[in-house]
Amino acid sequence: MSNTCRHIAHLLASAATALAVVCACSQGEEEEPRVQVDLLMAPRNYVETHVSTRAMADGYSEYAAKPTDNPQIEAFFTQPGREPQQGTFTWKENYRWNSSVRLGVNQSYYVYGFMPKVMSTGTTITGTISSADYTQGATINLTGLSTATADDVCIIVGAKHETTSTYDIADEENTRVVPGEFLFVPREGNNYLYVLMNHIYTQVAISFVVGNDYALLRTIKLKRLVMTTKKGETNAIVSCRAPYSTISFSITEPETDQEVELFRDDDGLTISDDPLHPTTIPAFFTPMLAGSTRPVAFTSTYDVYDKKGVLTRENCTATNNFTLNGGETGLGSGDRFTIRATIAPTYLYIMSDNDEDNPPITLE
Repeated sequence: MSNTCRHIAHLLASAATALAVVCACSQGEEEEPRVQVDLLMAPRNYVETHVSTRAMADGYSEYAAKPTDNPQIEAFFTQPGREPQQGTFTWKENYRWNSSVRLGVNQSYYVYGFMPKVMSTGTTITGTISSADYTQGATINLTGLSTATADDVCIIVGAKHETTSTYDIADEENTRVVPGEFLFVPREGNNYLYVLMNHIYTQVAISFVVGNDYALLRTIKLKRLVMTTKKGETNAIVSCRAPYSTISFSITEPETDQEVELFRDDDGLTISDDPLHPTTIPAFFTPMLAGSTRPVAFTSTYDVYDKKGVLTRENCTATNNFTLNGGETGLGSGDRFTIRATIAPTYLYIMSDNDEDNPPITLE
């Protein structure tokens, strides 16, 4: 068993602006110039990688250049004494999200938010100093979340305004994003917003690999992975402030045994035969206390092909029961627990046109 408890790393970078627009109000007075805000997700190595904090530690995969399911980032551009200006940023292309949000030039905004938007049925934000003062941090209340889910919910834990259009990791001072700093001051042009994000759940990573002997004869394509576990409704309260964010969950609906679909691909995803680069499917849970346990069952559906690409077995299934353990220190937000799953036959065969009906998956 390998229990890899690591903290998180999810990095956003960000954003360009369109032309400033100057318009006249009904009284004939000119309003202040405003700029449109876009967000740009940058590859992990383009953002500060040397900050020793939970938000910057290793353990999670960097964000994909082409994420699936059109994720949305919900951002709050806050100013003391004013209602937060809320914007939904939708995936466009090449790490970019765009929105119709427009901000006042040279005004100070403090940026908070989370992703994916679809996970929360309701969101409220209040300032740390007072309910309407966001200069020293904010508290975000996310309602309608699940205690077990396939979605990786991330929260903004730091933001930085930059005016250079290039990502130069060698220039550490220009690419550094400090957790707990959220100030963004739009200019008339050359606005780039780097955003540092952290995960709020514990991740359980299922790492599949085809055993060496079996891989010489067969190719396995995973079509579906379903997790059965205790699941209920919960709220998350996230305090975003220096030096770290704090996260607490409160269950609002009793947990019952339910299924959570973690993965589905009707064409099948070829499972790796390289133990150093396994095929990994994540699941997410609310943090576990030290000494606590959580029973989980994983049911895999997959097809078996010979090395000529001929389908030999279709819709094989394997169900494995597993007990997650909080250990001596517990599993907190951003910790990662890895389960290795090996597909191998239970017998040795030399020549055969068919496989055993359901080659097993063994959890280690």
